[in-house]
Amino acid sequence: MTGNDFEVIGTYAQNYLDEVLVHESVYSQFLQDNRAIDESFYERGWVRLLSVLVDGLGFYRITNEQNVIVTANSEEYADYNGNVSEGNRAGYPINGVTSKWTLYRVRFDRATQFKMDEVDLSLSGLNRMLAPTMDEFYRTRLIPEVDATYTSIIADCTKTSLGNRVLENPTEENAVSALLRGEGWLFNHGVSANDTVILMRWSFYQLLLGSSQWTRYFAVNDYRVNDEVSLRLNFFNGKPIFLLPDDRAFTDVALTKNGYTTSGTSRYINFMFVSKEYLYPIKRINRMRTYDQSVITSFDGLIINFHLWHDLIVPMNKKVSVYASVNNGGDNSGLIGANKNVLEVSSIKGEDSGTTIINALFTEPKGLNYNKVYVKATAFGEIGTTQQGGTLVEVGSPFTPAAASMFVAVTDGSGTIVAKTEAAVAFEVQE
Repeated sequence: MTGNDFEVIGTYAQNYLDEVLVHESVYSQFLQDNRAIDESFYERGWVRLLSVLVDGLGFYRITNEQNVIVTANSEEYADYNGNVSEGNRAGYPINGVTSKWTLYRVRFDRATQFKMDEVDLSLSGLNRMLAPTMDEFYRTRLIPEVDATYTSIIADCTKTSLGNRVLENPTEENAVSALLRGEGWLFNHGVSANDTVILMRWSFYQLLLGSSQWTRYFAVNDYRVNDEVSLRLNFFNGKPIFLLPDDRAFTDVALTKNGYTTSGTSRYINFMFVSKEYLYPIKRINRMRTYDQSVITSFDGLIINFHLWHDLIVPMNKKVSVYASVNNGGDNSGLIGANKNVLEVSSIKGEDSGTTIINALFTEPKGLNYNKVYVKATAFGEIGTTQQGGTLVEVGSPFTPAAASMFVAVTDGSGTIVAKTEAAVAFEVQE
């Protein structure tokens, strides 16, 4: 590996990261840099955000008025914050404006390291190995996690007790009504419609497509991300709709040592109204660093360190700018369940009698990294626990199942269960 290769990989990796984040992440399409954040604060891992609260209008009292004329306002004259001596009134009630810097901790410090052996690099070529590796990481691991984290943070601003979270299970008949109810809540709480966007789970969007009221409220228009990128989006009453896949549209996200998943209190989100003006994305560290043989002594090859230290801040007095419709479920709980990393399995008949072949595996959230595949007649343990029992099989290779229907799970390199089927899978078995 030459020095020029090393320079190219460093430049390529960071530029590619920036490019993919802009074009693939849902939130990067409308989040903007915010100047209200002070990131130069000396405390490591904290930022400061300016919050301002002001009083409303009072009654004007004529300056130097000795005899108060009785009017409808007479009983409402305040103490004017100490400016009350006769003959010395300024006429104006003094506004009790307060401003303060609020401290927020940057909570999500995420990182990973790639090691590329010199032999693999020499056989496949630097760029041939780098491009698919980075592409797979950005698109299937990094971007979904950041989007799911931001979705969860925004949903945390809503509570049923505040009125800006509604637990419901919409249908085609009432899906539009649910949106109108959310829109009305924000309007009544003074949230500007011009800065409001709608984050919508695809499953809810399907209901809208089947609604008889769809054409009354929806239109397709251009949405400009910046001077170079323009998106063609659906709009509801003038508000752009950004679609979220199921694996980025739930509450109470749980970050793990291998990506992200659901928690025990997670629920699917139908849609959220949110004012983009009050979303403050923070990236204290967002970089890649590459190291070659000039500094590596443990093995021959290349190391790429990726580090993202980030957060999304919604100020306390701006949480009113969020409204969420959260799935209540048919069982009236709507809980997804913890560690719901679902595995979808496809099989075909093997050539020999009694054999089957697992020809495809898909994980939800998508792109979960796994090392081994196991089948078992009984259910596997919880995700995150060590796999026990079962038969190790190879994707694409025939094997003889112990039963016509079996559970399937995948594990990482340490034997920890990463994802599993929710029920036994009926294999296609050769007679």
